Amino acid sequence: MDAIERRGDDGVTGVDAAQALAGEATNGIPGKALFYEHVHFTLEGNYSLARLLAAKVATALPESITENGGEGLAAAEAQACDRRLAVTVWDQERVWDVALGRIAVAPFTSQSSHLRNVRYFKERMREVALRTTPATSASDRQMYLTALERKPDDTEVRWNYAQFLERTGLLSEAIAQGEIICDLLPHAPWPHYFVGSVMAKTGRITEAIKYLKRSLKIDRNSSQARKELEQIQARYPGL
Repeated sequence: MDAIERRGDDGVTGVDAAQALAGEATNGIPGKALFYEHVHFTLEGNYSLARLLAAKVATALPESITENGGEGLAAAEAQACDRRLAVTVWDQERVWDVALGRIAVAPFTSQSSHLRNVRYFKERMREVALRTTPATSASDRQMYLTALERKPDDTEVRWNYAQFLERTGLLSEAIAQGEIICDLLPHAPWPHYFVGSVMAKTGRITEAIKYLKRSLKIDRNSSQARKELEQIQARYPGL
């Protein structure tokens, strides 16, 4: 906020998110409801931050735009955000898994609360896993498709969808989504690695090698792509 105050005369404005979020916490310290650890926001935390920013932006907009807004729409608005971002049941479990992996290394392992935090993360993952059924998987898939129909060039949603398809065994469809991401992000190594890796699982070895080599051409330090390629070449030395 100091930087914003110094540039206030230039029309620079902002939000003191730390103070605002602390003000919403019962003890003045934002906790696990908003943060996975000291930096990364939970889904609820991201939404709270977005609401703060939206409220600030609204002060600079004409009333003709803001008159239909209001706190009464917050709950419905949160659900709409989830649908547009395709916050599926599967993806909620994935995010907790990523967060668990993050705290499994230093400096988190040296914290006195580390074991308690690990248990908490695993409990959240189990809660989400219990909600995962064939019905929710079908609903998740439709949520991805609806979000992509609205915004087909959203590579984040499409990437989550590709992972969802791969994890649920729909490998050919996962490859198709990965290929679209490769077209949208031709200079990114990771979608090429993903497509090559999944192609290898389906027996499309020649094509897999092509995508893995492309990933390494973009980033020669891509250890995952190099390891995958070496394993394939060891199994199929003539290719």
